[in-house]
Amino acid sequence: MVAEWKKKEVKELKKLLKQYKVFGVVNIDNIPARQMQQMRRNFRDKLLIRVTRNTLIRRALGKSEIAKYIKNNTGFIFTDMDSFKLCKLLDKGKTPAPARGGEIAPRDVIVPKGDTGLPPGPMIGELQRVGIPAQVEKGKIHVKKDTVVVKKDEVISKEVADVLTKLGIHPMEVGLNLIATYEDNRVFLADVLRVDEEKVKNDILKAYSEAMNLALYAGVPNKETINILIGKAYREGISLALELNVINKETVRMILSKAYKDALIISSKIKRGE
Repeated sequence: MVAEWKKKEVKELKKLLKQYKVFGVVNIDNIPARQMQQMRRNFRDKLLIRVTRNTLIRRALGKSEIAKYIKNNTGFIFTDMDSFKLCKLLDKGKTPAPARGGEIAPRDVIVPKGDTGLPPGPMIGELQRVGIPAQVEKGKIHVKKDTVVVKKDEVISKEVADVLTKLGIHPMEVGLNLIATYEDNRVFLADVLRVDEEKVKNDILKAYSEAMNLALYAGVPNKETINILIGKAYREGISLALELNVINKETVRMILSKAYKDALIISSKIKRGE
């Protein structure tokens, strides 16, 4: 027999799914309870964070495609902000954290070239054991070159984690890691939602510029090009009319002005006896 509290929970989850426009699945591994409470407070005006049993949220979702992304240690987001804004908000809310060993690197972990600030001693051997070329310069340990110690999606070993902590490098991020969202009957994975806004902006501007140049070259009239094309046609028409000495209300002043200047030049030459 299904426990009464489970029935109530599923009913409440169904209500939330109808109430909010967007439903998100987040990974909550390695998030301390204190930080989870802080995030609830920080985000309470923008979203609702819910942690419940995966089986119950799956039951509330029914046959929704997003159900397959609910596994392991997951939490759930309910919000009216769109999926892209939600992803950006959650990513901004993450804070750097030291690795303890056993974690998956979220990105390439790089130890930069230069002074570590550490004095000579056993540490230089620890660096070299994990593949970091190091030497002593001016009484301090220096890393010879930028070194990738762990690649993205690789496991960070305990030995590497200890070295990174001593160097003050915190490769992990503590926060709600978005897996996917469900909005307007569509599933959006986090990788799709994480966009480089500056790059997108530049790409749009570049595409606009190239399309405009092509349309102008081909003489295609539209609301973006029509004024420029009319201006170009006007200038070319005036130039041709002047070349052929066609007199009209647009050219008469310019033709008379040119004739006057030509007359002055001829008069000057006559006076000089040329």
